[in-house]
Amino acid sequence: MVPRLEGHLPELLPFARELADAYHREVITTWEAWHERISLWWTPERLETADRVIPGWRLMATHPFGSNLVHVTSVVVALLMLPEYAELTPDQQRLVEWIVIFHDVAKRRQLGVRDHVHTFRSAAITGGALSALGFPVNGDDEAVLRWSRLTYDAATTNAKGEPIPDNAKLPAITDGIRALFGWDTSTGLIVRGVLHHQTITNVEDDPQAAELTPDEIRRYISPALLPILRVFYLADCDAWVLFDLDNRSQWRQSTLNVFAAVARLLA
Repeated sequence: MVPRLEGHLPELLPFARELADAYHREVITTWEAWHERISLWWTPERLETADRVIPGWRLMATHPFGSNLVHVTSVVVALLMLPEYAELTPDQQRLVEWIVIFHDVAKRRQLGVRDHVHTFRSAAITGGALSALGFPVNGDDEAVLRWSRLTYDAATTNAKGEPIPDNAKLPAITDGIRALFGWDTSTGLIVRGVLHHQTITNVEDDPQAAELTPDEIRRYISPALLPILRVFYLADCDAWVLFDLDNRSQWRQSTLNVFAAVARLLA
């Protein structure tokens, strides 16, 4: 049984369902109103509660101006509205919920500058946090800490001099995942989902900074991870364009097409 998000953050999913209902009934129709509704709900007490569950949540949420917090909350709402989420098994639904909650915990946005390395850093935080949430971990605290440091520091630079995830470190990172968390276990799937939440380009106009090659996709994206990761990408895409219906439709179809191609690659 996969630990339930509601067992640790009991108010979040009901709030997300309220937002989904307000969205469908067109009670909220602008980003400004959406941003305000989410920001008001996240009281200091709720931020503190989330920070105890997700280490670094408060820092993520307040950097800068609450935009990260609004985005992650929007992904939760978008997830609940997806027909593909409803088609998952209950355990798969719980796994993707945890991936959503953890995926941007290390993100540090700056105006005009994208944080490409937060994917590996968020995975490092995730791996260090899941044991306390009831997920099985095979290694001791020191072994998990060593893996977390390796993953957090796995960065290089691209041709523009921007920091990006260092995919050359993926063999060592994934060896650690297998040893400490298991590969297709609940723990391993969440860590891997966070690790790979920006390694597949699903929208042509927004290429990923450290995209996996086809051989790397075969090596690192297992059939058990694929449906969970697909639903995450769909929700993440929707969350960016909730009030831009043309782009929302285009991005959704592009994501479906890309993941159909990934499924053929793994077949």
